[in-house]
Amino acid sequence: PAPDGGPGADELHLPETEVTLAQLFQQAGYATGMVGKWHLGHAEPKWLPTHRGFDEYLGIPYSNDMRPVQLVQRDERLEYPLVQATLTQRYTAPALEFIQKNRNQPFFLYLPHAMPHKPLAVSEAYYQKSGSGLYGDVLQELDACIGLVLAKLKELQIDDQTLVMFTSDNGA
Repeated sequence: PAPDGGPGADELHLPETEVTLAQLFQQAGYATGMVGKWHLGHAEPKWLPTHRGFDEYLGIPYSNDMRPVQLVQRDERLEYPLVQATLTQRYTAPALEFIQKNRNQPFFLYLPHAMPHKPLAVSEAYYQKSGSGLYGDVLQELDACIGLVLAKLKELQIDDQTLVMFTSDNGA
């Protein structure tokens, strides 16, 4: 089923003529992986990350506020409907595995977490733990998971040769 993103939402996609960072890195011999929100085209398999330079992909192909939300691996639906409360944890685990697996070669990992995009959701381990409401809980879990990624780079002794960039798609 198509997500409820309004009229024409299924036809929106990154033009095939655009070159992605993943395609450039892949051409340069890097292992490329994506775990997270794509939102650059979902209605056709050719618009999904594994057709745009990513060797591996696990995530939601559009925003988590579009219904119904599905979890996709490569080109296949893995879970539908998706339970978003576990999404931050479920993104972090394969990201860590990707880093571990590719530690001895150049790699590009794109990890766009869905949180703190609304609707907010957090795992049981962080629910009502921050003292700052649901938004605070979500940020605390996200911070912990990013900490795990940084710790993995340090553990593998590749932190001093890895560039980590943080951005936001919905403002600060």
